[in-house]
Amino acid sequence: MSKAEAIIELNKFPNIGKILAERLFFAGIESPKHLLDMGTQDAFIRLLAYDSTACIHQLYAIEGAVRGFRWHDLSKSKKNDLLDFYKSLKVY
Repeated sequence: MSKAEAIIELNKFPNIGKILAERLFFAGIESPKHLLDMGTQDAFIRLLAYDSTACIHQLYAIEGAVRGFRWHDLSKSKKNDLLDFYKSLKVY
């Protein structure tokens, strides 16, 4: 799959716009299957290694994408779990 094709395919996920799709691709996540297989936390760690400005909202976006819905619909409990993970990376 070419770079352009991979970015288009990643962009089909909810929450994954063109910019985040490009960042995920350049972080080494080259297909939707790769993102799903990797999971939210590992994907975010890769994204953070590529882009030190990756933020909590991108973490939420990835989680929603993996689950197949808008991140705004994540439960408060899931958002809190993700926030704890984000803080454990000491990136804030």
